[in-house]
Amino acid sequence: MPDFTGPPVFPSISIPDQLIPEAPNLPRAILELPRGEAPSYMPMLSPPEDLKPPVGVAKEGEDDAVDIGGIR
Repeated sequence: MPDFTGPPVFPSISIPDQLIPEAPNLPRAILELPRGEAPSYMPMLSPPEDLKPPVGVAKEGEDDAVDIGGIR
């Protein structure tokens, strides 16, 4: 019959210490600064009287939109 008078003994595994090698000495990387190339465009200007609303959209000041085949 086992002896239960002392503290419990748990099974364990003894693993030896690991030897980790030193990291290799590498030269520092030489990186250039990044350069951003953003496209540039001439602004497209159009006088307001030349602009027309899309089909079915009411102009400013109108109450109802144009009815297109039953779709508003």
